[in-house]
Amino acid sequence: MNITLTSEPAPSLLAEIDAFLCDHPRGAVHQWPVWRDLNTPSGRQGYYCMAAHDDSGALVAAGLVRMNWLKRGMGLASMRRGPVVATPEQFQALMPALERQIKKLGGISLALNPSVLGQDIPAWTAAAEGLGYHRISRDLQNLPTATALVDLTPDTDDILKSFAKDCQYKIRKSKRQNLSTRPVASRAEAEALSQIMIDMAEATDMEIDSQHRFEPHYDYLTAHPERGSLLAVDWDGRLIGGSVNYIEGRIGYNLISATAPDVRKVPRAHLLMWDVMVDLKSKGATAFDMVGFPDPTLDKDASAAGREKFKTSYGPQIVQVMPIMIKPLRPLLYLITNKLRRAYRGSKYKQRLKALWHKRS
Repeated sequence: MNITLTSEPAPSLLAEIDAFLCDHPRGAVHQWPVWRDLNTPSGRQGYYCMAAHDDSGALVAAGLVRMNWLKRGMGLASMRRGPVVATPEQFQALMPALERQIKKLGGISLALNPSVLGQDIPAWTAAAEGLGYHRISRDLQNLPTATALVDLTPDTDDILKSFAKDCQYKIRKSKRQNLSTRPVASRAEAEALSQIMIDMAEATDMEIDSQHRFEPHYDYLTAHPERGSLLAVDWDGRLIGGSVNYIEGRIGYNLISATAPDVRKVPRAHLLMWDVMVDLKSKGATAFDMVGFPDPTLDKDASAAGREKFKTSYGPQIVQVMPIMIKPLRPLLYLITNKLRRAYRGSKYKQRLKALWHKRS
């Protein structure tokens, strides 16, 4: 394979990567070139577009490498929900050369988790393990290892009837209380939704970053409406929330949602998720990924009981998701940085340390 790894891809290469990823069944939005604009890096982060062509010149793999720089020329590399490649065999052929290029950039380790679900996972994890990757420790596993998929192929009425009675009731109740959804009408509304997201994060101690800003998603999806949507939630004429939704291959999902923290009298999450499903189904999605579910192979997390009940009410199929796997590229430095990361993740001063770190950049 001929691999290109660059922070400044030529427009022709960028267009080729974009077309490949957006049509690929494993083409996660986190690997699309536009993710550099949707989740803008801080001064201590950088993105590199990757493209791998076979000997005939056909593009067979692509994605986005993010470097978290610890110092100049030394950092931690990751490919969130990537790389995007069709088979475990192509993955094994791709990675050695890609790892060498990342190491030349100063990569200490490479973390990845291709967008693989269910029965396909064993073959992919075996391929990764054969290359020297191992599953990241549970305390550093910050992406779900199971998810809930709702089948969108039946008629809309039949999908709704398949939901739990309580879920159907809350959808009807929301409508009776004058709650409604609609497409976000303007960039000004997107800005208002960003402020609602900030308010919600402050009220719930939720950690947010640049990907939680609605405006870049509005700009992108206005230009590419076939790839997803932004929905606004109104209550008695007041904008109280919204969601950003994407389609990857034929699977739709809600990337971010926000609702005003002072609105508690009316159930809004059930109606919003249902209307997102209907909207993405109309754009060609055949399934809806509810993005995370308590992994049945792991010990129960009591704090997730509410989310589990909410998602179960939609009658989904629970499937495994490939976990994050990591490979040391510089073993000694990896051991040191891994200990520091685990200490940071477990620190009660995590938010302050993160803010200070990025402020220094």
